[in-house]
Amino acid sequence: MVLMNAQKGNSHRIVAINAQGTLLGKLASLGIVPGAKIDVLQNSLYGSAIVSCKGAQFALGRGLAELIQLDD
Repeated sequence: MVLMNAQKGNSHRIVAINAQGTLLGKLASLGIVPGAKIDVLQNSLYGSAIVSCKGAQFALGRGLAELIQLDD
């Protein structure tokens, strides 16, 4: 499942990130890497996904959230 389909209040592990180059590096610098635990704080059909990963909170746009694969 992709991050945009995750429900608010759930925790998941990142399975894969379908990105390359500098985008993948930027996410890695934030701790958003395969195997990391991610908590979904907010997720709506029209806005950003707000997540917590390794003690920090991030707002990820819909396009970026579609690239992050989570476990079920």
